[in-house]
Amino acid sequence: VDNESGTLSLLPSSPVKVAKTLNGVVVAPDGKFVFVPADPARIDTYPIAADGSLPAEPSSSTTVDDDEPLLTMALDPQGRFAYGVSPFSSKLYVFTVKRDTGKLSASGEPLLIGPVAHRRSPAFAAPDPNGHFVYVTQMADGSPVADNGIRGYAVDQTTGASTELAGSPFGGVNVFAGALVFRPDGKFLYSSGGALNAFAVDAESGALDLVPGSPFTEDIGSDPWAPTMAIDPR
Repeated sequence: VDNESGTLSLLPSSPVKVAKTLNGVVVAPDGKFVFVPADPARIDTYPIAADGSLPAEPSSSTTVDDDEPLLTMALDPQGRFAYGVSPFSSKLYVFTVKRDTGKLSASGEPLLIGPVAHRRSPAFAAPDPNGHFVYVTQMADGSPVADNGIRGYAVDQTTGASTELAGSPFGGVNVFAGALVFRPDGKFLYSSGGALNAFAVDAESGALDLVPGSPFTEDIGSDPWAPTMAIDPR
């Protein structure tokens, strides 16, 4: 990026070819690695050189025993854990991150989303800025036992293991799927699934409460995945 004009120029290493389907790109909080969820159910790690370029091949790849792909992923802002989302298997995979190499290692068994009798399809995951909680959106479900809303989990600070919070899922039947983004201080969480909703986050319990006035617009609710969402860094 040219700092004066904003002009973009391709780096010598671009484009980097990814085997099979590339499902996303996530940059590590410290800017040292790029993580790429791709088919089959794997995540590739690429180190970022000083000039921003990437190697032709990943430095490591982590594959999970799943017949379905990991379509989205998220990183703990503290750089300790990574989360891989498998919507069609109703699973959230948790990985530990080796800080010096970016290598991912599965941490325990995957978390099955939803109650035993009614598993749900997760769409996106978002850890809070302190890494104490992780939140997961679910695809819409119109069945009589539907429990739409955002599921919240407490995160074990050593292993990354997740335990569902009291009161989860939050937001009710009109909140589903869609991306999640935190205000940088972690006080509020925004969801794009079904409509644009804002939640106040209880720092102690992790519980979510809809902010008065939600939903603020339903114009973005036409796409159940609504994958792109960003917030002003301030």
